[in-house]
Amino acid sequence: MLNISGIKFSYKRVLCGSVFITSFLIYTPIIYTLLNSVETNTISEFKYYKNQTDTSASKILSAALSANDTELINTTLDSLVDYHFIYSLTIRDNFNEVIAYSINDDFDILEVDMLRVKELPIYSNDVFDDEKIKLGMLVVSAKSVLSSNTYLTPFTKALLVTVIFSFITSLLFMFFNKNIKQNISNMVSSAKQLASGEKGIRLSEDTKIQEIFEFSKAFNTISVEREKVWHEIEYQEQVFELKKSILQIAAHELRSPIGGIKTLLDIAIHHSKENRNEDVLLTLKKSYSEIDSLNKHITAILCLSALENNTLTRSDDWVDVQKLFHDLDKQFSVKCYSKQNIVWDCSSIGDCNKYVYIDYDLVTIIISNAIDNAIKYTSKGYVNTTFEVTDDNLVVVVHDSGVGLSQDEIDILHNSPNQLQNSIKRKKDGWGIGLATMYRFADFLDGSIDFDSMKDFGTKVTITIPVKSRVKDSNAETDHAETDNPIGKISTITNNDAFSTSYVHNVTKDGFKVIVIDNNSKHLDQMEELLSPRFLRRDDVEVTFCSVSSDAIRHIEETHFDLLLIDYHMPGMDGLQFLRFINENDTKCKNAAKYIVTADANIPELAKNEMLLYCNKILSKGLTSNDVRSLISGAFLKAVS
Repeated sequence: MLNISGIKFSYKRVLCGSVFITSFLIYTPIIYTLLNSVETNTISEFKYYKNQTDTSASKILSAALSANDTELINTTLDSLVDYHFIYSLTIRDNFNEVIAYSINDDFDILEVDMLRVKELPIYSNDVFDDEKIKLGMLVVSAKSVLSSNTYLTPFTKALLVTVIFSFITSLLFMFFNKNIKQNISNMVSSAKQLASGEKGIRLSEDTKIQEIFEFSKAFNTISVEREKVWHEIEYQEQVFELKKSILQIAAHELRSPIGGIKTLLDIAIHHSKENRNEDVLLTLKKSYSEIDSLNKHITAILCLSALENNTLTRSDDWVDVQKLFHDLDKQFSVKCYSKQNIVWDCSSIGDCNKYVYIDYDLVTIIISNAIDNAIKYTSKGYVNTTFEVTDDNLVVVVHDSGVGLSQDEIDILHNSPNQLQNSIKRKKDGWGIGLATMYRFADFLDGSIDFDSMKDFGTKVTITIPVKSRVKDSNAETDHAETDNPIGKISTITNNDAFSTSYVHNVTKDGFKVIVIDNNSKHLDQMEELLSPRFLRRDDVEVTFCSVSSDAIRHIEETHFDLLLIDYHMPGMDGLQFLRFINENDTKCKNAAKYIVTADANIPELAKNEMLLYCNKILSKGLTSNDVRSLISGAFLKAVS
């Protein structure tokens, strides 16, 4: 507000007054010119028609009176009275007698009060002007055509119209100014909000002003795109924090089994020096359990990292349910035995003599983590694990009598299952990486995990995984025969210098022939030991070890092999390319049993599917003697059938 000489003027009033004055100055000369021109033309035109009418009417009436033609007189009067300004017409003779009369019925009382009377003489038409004979008198009652215009001059009317137009212009200007100003204010406010980092900022596109509409549309597009970038940044920050937590926790999770293995091996060496063979065997079994635990931790970390990068693929295969839980039973019975105060039980509900089509690694990780947590948080009491296959689901229930969870902690698990909940302590080291892997892998497999717990009264974890199932054929040999120890699924890749030549062990004339193709010298050494007669318990297996793919091609072209164990990652030609070569060329191993053996847990889906078209199965490195004997047995049955 401005205060000038005690008078307050607002910006709006000043602006409105300026518009009014400007409009007045512009409209006045234009409207005056138009009105004056129209009125002048109207008067001129009226006078012209009046003169023409008076002349014509006088001649017609003169002729009619001379001929005493009453009908013509009445017709003429009726025509003249149709003019809107004429009220009545009367013809009188020289003796003031009425000859004819006509009246306009369209006049109202007020208009009658404004009438003016004029008498016009009627002369004969057949004599000269100086000898005119008066035939009668025409009496006209009419209103003045220009009477309504006599009150206001053209200039006065121009001023009045200008004032009205200027007032309307001011109102329209203020309306549009307010509308545009409001839009501009909204745009400025929204831009500030967007710049400050607020989300969901949008401008209304409901306007007929094209420029504002285009700006609002562009602004909203920028806002939406920026929110996408924000969401991506937030997601990447969450992924970074998760990976950071994974690395921190993984260091602890991996160090524990490694330290345990080191200690157990030292104990085994000590027992061996003292010739306590039974103690050595028991200690090595414990070491094997720690190695299996380490293997699962590594697999979980690799798979969780792949899941975060959207590169994790499913590796479903037919798995013997009894064997799966038999392996878990042996693994965790050792752990419970070492705590002494825990009773361990693992049993099935109903008929579980079936195969289920699942991702063995991920399902094992989920169940193992649930059991690990149950054992970790139970000082004394029991840890019971039950499993059943029902309604196309594998349902596993892990029930412990440990410290349990409060309702608040259960709510945290349900509301934020994808985060590492280090805030849930349970008097120990927290949930660690186990909870993240359990929830994320269960969700990846379209399954679910439910918690039922009470503080100080234990916890029940129910794991449900959708599966396909079929009844197990007890007479058929499969790749899932029972073994004495759990199958190790992942081992570390070591890229040592590869052998440059092939070599053959246990040459036989008509025996079972196996070829192992791998550029990793340590893996070849391990396979050489596992495929030796003392491990296979048979001496009719001839094994060819090859570290170069070109040598391997020469061997399969010259020799019929019953079993091929092929590494996936090899220089020159990888495992998939090698399988393609066998399939597309006439080799002697086209119908042999072929397996890809790899330490890669994240083979691309397309490559994996294509490999499964050409081979029997994809195996993880870390095979045991029982695994190898099972492969030999299955391939041998196929060869003789």
